[in-house]
Amino acid sequence: MSPFASAMKIGTTSLILALIEEGSIPEDVVLLDAVAAIRSISHEGTGRGSVELKDGRTRDVLDLQEHFL
Repeated sequence: MSPFASAMKIGTTSLILALIEEGSIPEDVVLLDAVAAIRSISHEGTGRGSVELKDGRTRDVLDLQEHFL
């Protein structure tokens, strides 16, 4: 594993946990099944996959990242 990839994972996780603690996660991006989404994204490999949201919609993974940015 590269140090850059590890730093990105740790940094992203830290930011998301901070958002959760503050109650600042937008309601329009809550995943239906977070564990299944993580597995799907990690196995997909291109970054072009999609995930199902709690409200029944599906969103592109890169679109979700852009939303948080």
